[in-house]
Amino acid sequence: MGFYVPGAISLLMGIVALFTIKDRPGTLGLPNVGQWRNDPTELAQVKASPVNLSFWQIFVKYILTNPLVWIIIIGDMSVYIARTILNDWPQIYYSQVHGWSLIKANSIISWFEAGGLAGGLLAGYLSDFMFKSNRWMTGLIFALALCICIVLVPLVQDTSYTLTAILFTIMGFALYGPHMLFAVGCLDVTHKDAAGSITGFRGLFSYVGAAMAGVPVIMVKNSWAWSGVYIYAVIAILLTTLSLALLSRLHRL
Repeated sequence: MGFYVPGAISLLMGIVALFTIKDRPGTLGLPNVGQWRNDPTELAQVKASPVNLSFWQIFVKYILTNPLVWIIIIGDMSVYIARTILNDWPQIYYSQVHGWSLIKANSIISWFEAGGLAGGLLAGYLSDFMFKSNRWMTGLIFALALCICIVLVPLVQDTSYTLTAILFTIMGFALYGPHMLFAVGCLDVTHKDAAGSITGFRGLFSYVGAAMAGVPVIMVKNSWAWSGVYIYAVIAILLTTLSLALLSRLHRL
């Protein structure tokens, strides 16, 4: 029953949105966002988006054959792999291997999510105001912090719960930054009329990444124990970092 109520609410809101939300300001005779805000970056993207193209032309040219889109997809898949591993498996690891109580082990996830909430909110603010809409450089800084923390966790988890909790909080903060910025940044690399298409296309692969942190993690653990799971998470984080480094170099706003 718990799934029916939110599902029904989502269905109802989807129907309401279908009939009330318009696709773009121009539909209502309003100026586009770039003109309204006098935003040079937005205006440049509008200028680079030809009009009167079919959906298929936009999809093939600006999404399917766009190398920046595929770099974003690889990075976003890696974020979802790392996020799902760090969100689903630590409580099992700490309760089984380190003998922590279930409350203590699960509290690590609470710290991780609390950091994620702050990181997701702050990432957007920093990318807009401190880095002048440079999503990729902002995300790269977050990812580098994540790399440092994931290396430090094995060094402190045997001796200090407090330090482990602090590191998981920072990892949540650092992981949810790129998680949000990939979603926003993908809109900057494609046609202005492809916002919904690129979001759905990216989302498809994002959840493929989440699925790769389910049964594949069990297979890795059965073959290489928990050390293999840790290395799997590290590889995902490194791929995220590499993707952001490439994007910050190839896509300059």
